[in-house]
Amino acid sequence: MSTRSSIILKLREEDKGRTLKIEKTKAPYFGASDDVLNSFHDVEISRDTKYIGAYCHFDGYPSGVGAKLKNYFDTYERALNLILGGDMSSMPMSGLSYYVLRDDDQIVHQISEPCSVFDSCDYLYVFEEGRWIYYERKYDKEKNLFYYDFNSPVEL
Repeated sequence: MSTRSSIILKLREEDKGRTLKIEKTKAPYFGASDDVLNSFHDVEISRDTKYIGAYCHFDGYPSGVGAKLKNYFDTYERALNLILGGDMSSMPMSGLSYYVLRDDDQIVHQISEPCSVFDSCDYLYVFEEGRWIYYERKYDKEKNLFYYDFNSPVEL
């Protein structure tokens, strides 16, 4: 069974309304060739977009995705370049197979508020103000409803 997560970045004002592309020197893409990196298309960011996000299918718990975000994607530029690659199956730290072996398009979600970019994500990671925080999905038995408690962020 997978532990799914959404990875969200609060955009800087200067990145809104721009066309952005992955930059190899600003993300730790170990072993990725220029040919692989050049296969990603530019992402046009709407002026109204406040956050961008990507879905990650496996290892979404804090000791999996959370640890990799904290240890390897610890700056705005690195987080931005990770998310510009779009939805991913997992976050291995060797090459870009977690993007390029999938059959779907390079999907970068543009959203107005931090939220899950895919139904039933167990964790929601948000990079803003130079740090990663996360929210764990909770269940309210009385309302039969899953939710994130945005009043209780946890810092990685």
